[in-house]
Amino acid sequence: NINSFDKAMISYLKKEKILKAKAELSLIHEDDKILAYKKGKCTFIFNFHPYKSFEGYPIPVEKGEYKVILSSDDSEFGGHSRVDKEYVYKSEEINGRECIKLYIPSRSGFVIKKI
Repeated sequence: NINSFDKAMISYLKKEKILKAKAELSLIHEDDKILAYKKGKCTFIFNFHPYKSFEGYPIPVEKGEYKVILSSDDSEFGGHSRVDKEYVYKSEEINGRECIKLYIPSRSGFVIKKI
């Protein structure tokens, strides 16, 4: 459930010592209801849309490779495990910005980390 995901996310923030790091806004999209922000080497991505999932959604990041560290869509959090946490996402330039493309299910949250 979402409470378990929240606890796991806070625990991860403490472990990585980025709980007090300044958050840098990466993306807000009002219509899609997507929010992304960066803390340290991690980017936090949330889809607040009640029913709309997105395939290949571009999330601005620094150039590099990324892995999903936490996903509220994991079965342990009551999700459907639709996001592969083993996959390595490589950034690419999209419309002049470095981005990774993610599948973002509706009402979900992720933590990705630069590797």
